[in-house]
Order: sequence, then C-alpha cells, then structure tokens
Amino acid sequence: MKKLLFISLTLFAAIFSTDAQSQMRKIFINGIDLSKYLITNVELKNVTVKFDAKGNIYIVAQGYNIKPGEKVKTETKESDEKLANKYYLVTFPKPAKGSSGYDVDLLVNGKFVKRLYADSDQLVLDVTEHVKKGKNLFSFISKKSKIFKGKATGSMRYAIARGYESKGTYVIKNIIWEITRKSTDTKESYIDKKEMTIK
Repeated sequence: MKKLLFISLTLFAAIFSTDAQSQMRKIFINGIDLSKYLITNVELKNVTVKFDAKGNIYIVAQGYNIKPGEKVKTETKESDEKLANKYYLVTFPKPAKGSSGYDVDLLVNGKFVKRLYADSDQLVLDVTEHVKKGKNLFSFISKKSKIFKGKATGSMRYAIARGYESKGTYVIKNIIWEITRKSTDTKESYIDKKEMTIK
C-alpha cells in the first residue's frame, strides 16, 4: 500500500482557490512547523492526527525524536513545484472505520470519475487524466446511503489535491478544494461544485 505524505512550503495554501477555509493551513509534527523546515527519511507509525479550528494539522508521534534539518531553500521549493503536476482525489474518514452516511460521486468537467461509498476507507486516486489546462469544473454529488440511513456515525472529507508520487509515496503539495459530509447532515442529497483554472 502506498503511503500518503503532505509537504509544502505554504502548506495547504490554496494556490488555485481564494476560499478562506483553504488558506494558511499548516502541518506540524511534534510541534515542528513543516513550512519552515525540511524533514526527510522518516516513517511514522501509530501516530495521532489532530485538526484545529483553522484546519491546521498536528501530528503527534510519541516515542519519535524528530529533529528538523536545514531551513527549506528556494531551490527545493522550485524543484517541488515542478514535480507537483498531478491531481488527486483524497478522502479522510473520521473515525477511520466510521461512516458519513452518504455515497458521493466525483465528476470532473461533467464526466463521472469515481463513486465513494459511505463507509469507504481512505483513498488516494490519480485524476490527472480528467483535468485539462484552463477552466475545470469539479463536482461532488452526495446522496444518503440506503444501507447506512439512520445508522451512520462519522464524517468524511473529500479533497482535490495537487502533488506527485515518489518511491511509492503520494506527496500532496496543496489541497485545492475540499468538502465534508457528516452523518449529522440532514438533506437527502447535496451538490457541491467548484470551477478552477489549471495552468
């Protein structure tokens, strides 16, 4: 199974979106701000991931003594920017085995790409082939699951992200747009759309 890694100098800052919710997000590992330091060759297991009110991500890795290396230089940023030419659908279930109560379809430019069921595990799917230069329309169509109706307890974040793959690891540079479906949502269906310009 491929690992999922998030790195960025301006972590989760929405380059293609002006959504306030998508701006100024950061990731911290044991208090280390990854927007300022480069950490390499580290594999973390059995960690706790927390999200604060601003959407910042805090990874608590007990038993790990992580030391930041050199401050990230401009050359690293430029190289990373060149590599990040892929687009991904990424999901984040909470809890890991919970259910949002909704089956969600992803459409890109009006074409069906993937159906995500209410109890799906975390997924990273390359959707680059469906993206074109210029304006693109991403749509999440959510419908109450008949199987989990009235029984769901949890939530799911659905994100469109930019990044690349390196040595079996998905490296996510930016989350461009995301929505969240919760078991406490009351509507039978939702349609969320976002038009973005890809350079």
